[in-house]
Amino acid sequence: MKLYLAPGSCSLAVHIALRHIGLSPDIVRMDLATGKTEDGTPMDTISPKGYVPALFDDEGELLTEVVATMIELDARYPEAGLLPKSGKDRRIAIEWLAYISAELQRNFVLPLFLDVPQTDDVKAARAKVEKRLAFAAGNLSPKGPFFLGEQPTAVDFYLMVMMFWTGPSKVDLSQWPDMVAYRDRLLQVPAVGAAMKAEGLM
Repeated sequence: MKLYLAPGSCSLAVHIALRHIGLSPDIVRMDLATGKTEDGTPMDTISPKGYVPALFDDEGELLTEVVATMIELDARYPEAGLLPKSGKDRRIAIEWLAYISAELQRNFVLPLFLDVPQTDDVKAARAKVEKRLAFAAGNLSPKGPFFLGEQPTAVDFYLMVMMFWTGPSKVDLSQWPDMVAYRDRLLQVPAVGAAMKAEGLM
């Protein structure tokens, strides 16, 4: 498989999932500032959407969007347990993936990552992120150690990216000690460490 990614972006979640499955994808890095890959190829000539993640399987089929790719990878590699098998647990997991995409990721707007004046708009964006992280913190599984219980899933891998973003976006994760402990547990998961090291993030 070939994964087009931007180090530390949402594509990291897919990268972690692939490592969790046991796959070591060929990695092609994209520069978010230029929209081009490391060899200068415009990303929109590789994927019509022009952004990452863009995952090509061994047959050349293109998979895009974190949530859709996670569901497809789970269907192809059910033994990896990226999502619960069926029933209410599976619905809840997919609901959380959708929440992370729609309510967390999209509220990490660009000004949060830049050294810009802290205008009311920037403060409001940070407040939205904090509110949604607080909701996630309040829904950590009491059975632990992972978000949905005893085994890591695609939900954990996507949330890991959101927690990673709190540093450069100046969102204080320490206001939720349980989330800090949860993040630290995730950093000990082999697939998380392998993907982050491959992207130069640790």
